[in-house]
Amino acid sequence: MPADFIAISSSLGEAHEVSIIVLPVLFEGQTKAVIELAAIQAFSAGSLAFLELLTQSIGAVFNTIEATMRTERLLTQSQQLTTELQSRQSELQQTNEELGTKARLLAEQNAEVERKNAEVEQARFALEEKASELALTSKYKSEFLANMSHELRTPLNSILILSQQLPRTRWATCPRSRSSSRATSIRPAPTC
Repeated sequence: MPADFIAISSSLGEAHEVSIIVLPVLFEGQTKAVIELAAIQAFSAGSLAFLELLTQSIGAVFNTIEATMRTERLLTQSQQLTTELQSRQSELQQTNEELGTKARLLAEQNAEVERKNAEVEQARFALEEKASELALTSKYKSEFLANMSHELRTPLNSILILSQQLPRTRWATCPRSRSSSRATSIRPAPTC
């Protein structure tokens, strides 16, 4: 290297002629860093061997630091995901509880509807029974009235005929007796 390429200076002095070495920091064949060293004297073989071992150790340390940082990132990410999953799990549990409550309410409403349907069915059945009883009662009443009408009309017709004939018979010549006045009072009555 040229003499004025680099200068080393401190509060005690300055040197222009220096030795420079550039060492790659490797770990498993991958370059992790590069170290550049400058010295006032040339590097000895022992110094170079020490620096070679040192760069290997530094490579392992860099790899460990990278792995630790990666692990910390993954741990942080995992904690965030765990927190998010716990939050979602809590939300899902709350939603499940709400759905369970709604399902119970719906089941209760369905049971209530079924109970009311059963009550309506019973009421309908009772109404049908009552209607059939009323129809039967109405039939019996009609039959009774028809029979009674016939039973009443037959004697009444006889009485009417008798009342028409009474004045014409021998009692008609008698002074007004009781039976004669009754016979005349029966006749003018209206007939059905």
